[in-house]
Formats: sequence, C-alpha cells, structure tokens
Amino acid sequence: MFEELIDKCQRVMQGLENGLSACLESIPLLVRQEINTRATRQLDSTKSEYLNALSSGYEGDIYVVELKEEAKLANMLEKGCSEFDLKVGLLKSPKAKMSKQGNKYIHVPMPQNKTGRDATTDKGQALQTKIRAALERPSFAKAKIALRPDGTVSSMEQVISSDPETQGLYRVRKFASMEAYKAGGRPHSTQHVLFRTVSENSKPGSWQHPGLRAQNILGQTQQWCDSVLPEMLASIIDESLKKALTQ
Repeated sequence: MFEELIDKCQRVMQGLENGLSACLESIPLLVRQEINTRATRQLDSTKSEYLNALSSGYEGDIYVVELKEEAKLANMLEKGCSEFDLKVGLLKSPKAKMSKQGNKYIHVPMPQNKTGRDATTDKGQALQTKIRAALERPSFAKAKIALRPDGTVSSMEQVISSDPETQGLYRVRKFASMEAYKAGGRPHSTQHVLFRTVSENSKPGSWQHPGLRAQNILGQTQQWCDSVLPEMLASIIDESLKKALTQ
C-alpha cells in the first residue's frame, strides 16, 4: 500500500516537474503569438519594424519583453507621440543632395495603395482622391529600366498628369528577368509610388507629421498575461499530471 502511495507521489512530482518545464518553454511562444496577433490587428506597414524591434528573454524566472531603445519608430508606435516636423530628419539623410543654389533637398518615395486607408488627415485624403483619379485610366511616359544584380528587372513609368500634386506619381513593376520583361508577361509585383521633394525652402508645416496614437501593444499583452495566460499554463500542468498518473 505504501509502495503504491510512494509511486503515485513520485509520478505526481514528475508530472509537476514536466509541466513546469513545458510552461517555461510555452511562455515565450504564447506571449510572442499574442503580441503578433495584436500587431497584425493594430499596425499596417509598420508591423514588421515593430516586431523586429522586440527584445525578449528570461531574467531569472521572469520572462521579459521590451522594445530596443534605439528603435525610435517602434517606441513611438507603442507610446504615441505628438506632431513633429519630418523635414528636419529627411534633410539629414545621407541621400540628401545639394542644389545649384546651395539648398539641401531630397526626393521622398511614398508608396501608395488603392484604398487610401493610410491617409489620416483631410489633406491626405484629398491627395488620395487625386491619385485614384490619376490611376483610373492612366497614360505612362517611357519606362526607365533597371537591371538588378540578382537578374531581376525593375520598370519605372511616370503617370502622365496635369495636376502638379500627382506629377511625381510612378508605376514600378518588377520582372523575374530581362527576357520576362521583353516578353510582355505579368510582373512579379506592381507598386505605385509618389515621389515628393522636400527642401530647405519647403513651406513651414508642409512636412508636419500629425503624430501617432499610442498602440500600447505591450501594455495590452501584459494585461493578457495577467488574466488569460495563467489559465493556459494551468491547463498545461494539468495535462502533464494526467499523463504522469496514467503511465
């Protein structure tokens, strides 16, 4: 009788040990999955940059997830920020050039989508309306072809427009090879990009970013860890105990 009791206690202890080990392995996966789900729901083109800025690991018995301090955009997305002038940062870019008059300038590519959902201001939405109109039945200037080191081909064609605000709109298509481009087949990808020029002479406020609303993804994940994760971990331990007792 005592031998059976001792054996059962040993199996319970082994089940608990296995369950705790399984929990330690599962916590990083479950937490990162929750963060990824929230980032997918709340972010768009910035999702990858946010996720790549995450740093995680165990510090003793505590699993810690944080954003790298140098990842400025990711931290701005998490905490939010007030409006700021984009012109200052853009003109500090190594790609900025100097005009004959001695003024710094840079051409800024702004990828466009068909829905215009990225526009968050009245001015931005008005520009998106003009872009959609320009792309409704577009005519294109002669394509500029670029052969990449990997053998792929990029074709850039300016959308012909009489509106000054959309004269920097281009269609960029990528092909697998020069042969594929010359054959007139379907490209691997097609993207529309609006190039705008910012310079030291740009009007004050013309490149003012409206700011970012705090996404609080890590804060929401912490709440999820406090309310939902314990039940999930308890389920893992229960399953480990059942398995140990039925062996």
